[in-house]
Amino acid sequence: MAIIQKDFGYKGEQQKLFRHFKDIPEDIIFDSIEDFDNDIEILLFVPNGPPINQPKIHFRPVEKEISVEDIIQINCSLITKQDFENYNFEENLMWPPYRDYTLELRQIFKKIHKYKGVVKKNKLSIETMEMAQLMNAEVELKKLIDDFEFTALKVVNIIVHWKPDTVHLGSMYGKGGRKWVAGGLIVRECKNWLVNAELISEGDLSYKIANHEYMNLNLLQGVDEDLEVPLCTLVDHFGARYLVQSLAPISKKTLVYGSNTEQLFIEKDHKEAALAMRIGQYLNLKEHTVWNRITKKGKQLWLPYDVEIHRLKEGHHVLLNAARLVVPDVYECEYPGEINGKMHRFE
Repeated sequence: MAIIQKDFGYKGEQQKLFRHFKDIPEDIIFDSIEDFDNDIEILLFVPNGPPINQPKIHFRPVEKEISVEDIIQINCSLITKQDFENYNFEENLMWPPYRDYTLELRQIFKKIHKYKGVVKKNKLSIETMEMAQLMNAEVELKKLIDDFEFTALKVVNIIVHWKPDTVHLGSMYGKGGRKWVAGGLIVRECKNWLVNAELISEGDLSYKIANHEYMNLNLLQGVDEDLEVPLCTLVDHFGARYLVQSLAPISKKTLVYGSNTEQLFIEKDHKEAALAMRIGQYLNLKEHTVWNRITKKGKQLWLPYDVEIHRLKEGHHVLLNAARLVVPDVYECEYPGEINGKMHRFE
């Protein structure tokens, strides 16, 4: 594109543009693209080498990287949890109070892992103090999950009733689908998801993939002491489905394992490779080669390339985008992306 060459110095042969993580032909006229919206479309530009004609001055302002940390506390109120539970949101808009579910979940699982280790090592009976503490921690976990699911249901009802503005997080917390943030939760509409660079519209397939995301995240809760998995639930509102997860302060820079760009860029930090190997072995997965679509170089990964592991500032690890962690059926597909919905999992 001429504007890229003028502003940044990259010649036409150096320019590689992607829409929905698919190549855009060099001679494309954007107005001719079906459903192309100039106001909201985000194209990914990947240069081939440094700019040949490097401009001395860049007049375009530098855009700040999108980060969940910047918006994690939006759409929150100062009312108490009890007041929110009893509030009639149909008369007036009232968001839930902010709650750090990720931190609370981390603290509870820390106690569960501690007491489980003591009980298992010493083969303690149910009448011991350690066993009582373990049972109390699991009661705390059940209460946290109940609170999370109740708030998720209320937030979805508020979103449907009041139609608030969405948040733009790019490919964080999934590619595609409208997203909202409220009370420490992220709500994602199960519609227009991008899976394997294919657009999956609303219907049985998108709901099935969302269901795999929900089941796989819950499957991995507490599996590894070094891994945190967000709380997750599905809310069905008169046939429309929403995936709700607890928020963690991630950004593009926190991704250390996997790809959120459909193999255009693949991260593999060696510190997290051992963690990914343990998860893969737990799920009976095999290490395999994943090829970078730009450089054509391969990396050995234990998990599907779009499963993401993020390293937070405190050193904690969060796993996201787990829908493809179960093995799909291999059969003749009728339309793109269908294979992601047919998996060996009880429904």
